[in-house]
Amino acid sequence: MIKLIKSSAALMLTFVSLTAFANGEDCTSVDFRNQFPIVMRDQKSLAWCFAHASADNLQFAEKTNIQISAADIAINYGNSNTSKIMNLFQRWTNKNAIREDRPNEYGLAKIASQMIIDQGFCPESYFPSDDWQKITNGQVQPVQIVRAAQDIYALADDIKNNKIGGPNQLPYYYQFKKINAEIFYNILARNDKSKVLDKMRRAACDSVRIPFRKNIDVDMKFNVSGMVNAMNTSLSAGRAFSVDVYNQIFSNIDNNKNGLTNLHTVMVYGRKYDSVRKQCLYMIKNSYSESCSGYDPRLRCDQGYLWFPGSALLKNMTSAVFYK
Repeated sequence: MIKLIKSSAALMLTFVSLTAFANGEDCTSVDFRNQFPIVMRDQKSLAWCFAHASADNLQFAEKTNIQISAADIAINYGNSNTSKIMNLFQRWTNKNAIREDRPNEYGLAKIASQMIIDQGFCPESYFPSDDWQKITNGQVQPVQIVRAAQDIYALADDIKNNKIGGPNQLPYYYQFKKINAEIFYNILARNDKSKVLDKMRRAACDSVRIPFRKNIDVDMKFNVSGMVNAMNTSLSAGRAFSVDVYNQIFSNIDNNKNGLTNLHTVMVYGRKYDSVRKQCLYMIKNSYSESCSGYDPRLRCDQGYLWFPGSALLKNMTSAVFYK
């Protein structure tokens, strides 16, 4: 009887294993949160998901406890020709997607990561990626970056039109560890409006940049069949990565109406086997805070981390970016 129970248990384990690892799919449990926790941020209404995923993946690849600024990565990427082309495409396909008083949005994690690796990273504490600190008559107010950019552009126009003649005449300014009212004013007064955010990130970051200790290789894959194997190989080797997915599946994993204008970049930070669905679940680290509101309840949200069925990802992935 004992032998029969043991044999049945072994047969069941074999069946589960064969199901889990069919077609080379490795479904051993991986949860990088236990080894290397990363702060959950909120991109809010600014389409900088690619920069948040880049910052988190570079921090994990570097294994540094210093949080990397996603805002620095995003604004730096905004100077690239790729960014300009993508923003023109978004403006052409969706007239409401981009306004002139917003910083450049939308991007490719691979290029954004590669562009910052050579410069070294800026600590989040010197150039925040959630809110910026607005100083008005000595009072501090946290403001979303998209709104802060609008304020900064408006001040730049007033300075150019001689409505503001010096730092003491500023009705408000944005303060960083390396930027006070005088430095802030000089950045706006001496630069074209289209360049002020880049000059600001340089003033905030360049003197405190930290070189990456190793040469991080960043690779992007588009082939879906090859991506699954690459994804599992990366996780099994202890490496996180990012994927580009259609964002409608966050509210409904059965919604497969894809469109290039609604791509969203997220970090993949773990994996486990789902015995009910009989497939791998992949843990997605999103960039919309720790809140679980608005997500499809089947995603099993845990403080902003989402367990996605592999089948849903496969139908909605366009590419993956690997860091090693």
